[in-house]
Amino acid sequence: YPQGKPVSFALLSAALSDIERLKGSGHGSRKKITVILSNLFRVVMYSRPEDLVPTIYILSNKVAPDYEESELGVGDGIIIKAM
Repeated sequence: YPQGKPVSFALLSAALSDIERLKGSGHGSRKKITVILSNLFRVVMYSRPEDLVPTIYILSNKVAPDYEESELGVGDGIIIKAM
């Protein structure tokens, strides 16, 4: 991504898809997830730093009502380590 260009949701979606694929394969470790998120944060900080907070907000927010018990599977600790 070039500097100044808004970060697309597709980039975030691709990172989450990679994490989901790793978890589904049985080879998803915290280290691999941290690397994926760290790379995502690096791209965001390089291309458009003001998109970092919304990116973190999306990653740490719930994606469904509480009664559905649906989560992204990315804990606060991993996000903090990746940053």
